[in-house]
Amino acid sequence: MGTHRCKPDGLDGVAVAAMTVGAHRMRVLLRLGRGGRCPQMNSRKGKWTLMKTALRVALMSMLLLLASCGGEAATELQVSSVSLWPPNWVQRADYVKKVAVAITFNRAVDESSISAPGTLQIDVRGSLTGNTASTLPGTVQFSGDSKTAVFISDETLADLIDYQEGETVHYTITVIGTTTGSGVADSNGMALDGDADGNPGGNYSGSARRVP
Repeated sequence: MGTHRCKPDGLDGVAVAAMTVGAHRMRVLLRLGRGGRCPQMNSRKGKWTLMKTALRVALMSMLLLLASCGGEAATELQVSSVSLWPPNWVQRADYVKKVAVAITFNRAVDESSISAPGTLQIDVRGSLTGNTASTLPGTVQFSGDSKTAVFISDETLADLIDYQEGETVHYTITVIGTTTGSGVADSNGMALDGDADGNPGGNYSGSARRVP
């Protein structure tokens, strides 16, 4: 999830050095084997050594390319995951029978930028009854590193939508990031890139469901 930019010139010195050493080693082996200057390199074992070296260099290059052109973490603040099961650092007594949603970001958020209702909007709907409750009021707890925010509704789920036993409840989660200064932001004030388009300022919208 997130926008990745290809920055081949951003490889660090260690990575470039590793590629250079590997390529140099391969050139030396090829030079020794060419023209019979190193008979061992023309042997079956020598050719296998050359093949292994070539494979190592190719694999190293591919891994470094992935790291620079798609494997790097998004530079913008984005939602990494959403779960209807709070992490174990949240006291069960705080959320039992209530609506609980854990939202994890790719880096620390400004805790003061998240409020419910407000920049965090949770809606629930029963699949059988069709009963709904929107923009639920509640409290938000944060992990020690400020990367995970856990929403807990003020009221129980039964009080909110009076669901039936065995009924699937659908959740809609919206995290507001559209307006810098009034949306969710990171600790440096950078607005959420909720729509993962590579630009700060988009809303995140997701859904989940579970049987209470």
